[in-house]
Amino acid sequence: MFMNWIQVQVTKRSVIAERIVYLELEKVDGLALPTFQPGAHIDMRIPNSNLVRQYSMVNDPVDTQRYVFAIQKELHSRGGSDYIYNECKVGQSVWISPPKNRFQLVDTAPHHILIAGGIGITPLLSMANYLHRQNQSFILHYSTRSRNRSAFYDELSECAFAKQVRFYHDDYQGHIAFNLRMALENIDLKSHVYVCGPATLIRAVLAGAKVVGLPIEQVHYEYFSTQGLATSAQTQPNKAFKLFLARSHKEVLVEADETIVQALKKEDIDVLVSCQEGICGTCVTQVLEGEVDHRDHYLHAEEKASHRLMTVCCSRAKGDYLVIDR
Repeated sequence: MFMNWIQVQVTKRSVIAERIVYLELEKVDGLALPTFQPGAHIDMRIPNSNLVRQYSMVNDPVDTQRYVFAIQKELHSRGGSDYIYNECKVGQSVWISPPKNRFQLVDTAPHHILIAGGIGITPLLSMANYLHRQNQSFILHYSTRSRNRSAFYDELSECAFAKQVRFYHDDYQGHIAFNLRMALENIDLKSHVYVCGPATLIRAVLAGAKVVGLPIEQVHYEYFSTQGLATSAQTQPNKAFKLFLARSHKEVLVEADETIVQALKKEDIDVLVSCQEGICGTCVTQVLEGEVDHRDHYLHAEEKASHRLMTVCCSRAKGDYLVIDR
């Protein structure tokens, strides 16, 4: 049905915390799933819609018979998490992409500091399982609003590496609130830090790393939302530009008040999008000519500098035109 996509079905489902559902997915033909590395995620097509959403695998990558997820129902869901929480039952079939990973562990690090905020625990739990199996040094800091909103609390309290897990709850009920100094104080400057959660937490960890002298390239992070993120600096008002589609041999005018995706839609050209905020990478497109005004939080600095990739949901042309591979 979809090129390179994999049909899977829900084999286990349960609610494991407030607004958080646990899912296990297996291939419908019973065969092994593609291998993945800790920190990886997949794209999921939401049935009966044109929505695509990204979810991180929770399980140890050694297990290729299933993918495990913990998915939070967002209070202002645009359809993805609401469908999964309310309608995705055992036996439901869905289509997912092969695993992708831009949040990778550095195996050579002498010590790993994992910092999770809320549902950001999902890729970090996969990392913790892997690091424990590899007998690598690590500690997991897990901060949530309350005990009731902590996915995998019981499992982490009783697992083989429970002594390496630290819980923090904002409501102070039985636990102290998270303090970044606890995680970074007396840090070995050869350590690597991995943080996933709200943008405010990620910003705080990046700032804290500078304070303690940890090289910024040793801090790895993944955004789940742009909430709390500063938008890319904009020195001039938006202006219209021409977009040339190399394979389609079409020319499209992108007006100052619209995105590339919106301009293409007016021409009945659909682009697969998800977050529409420049954080998920679903709409990344190859640029053949022109200079890009990058406004995303997905591409790495070297990718942006090359001007050969762009997120068409939010980025624009710096000049009068762009040529893209479509």
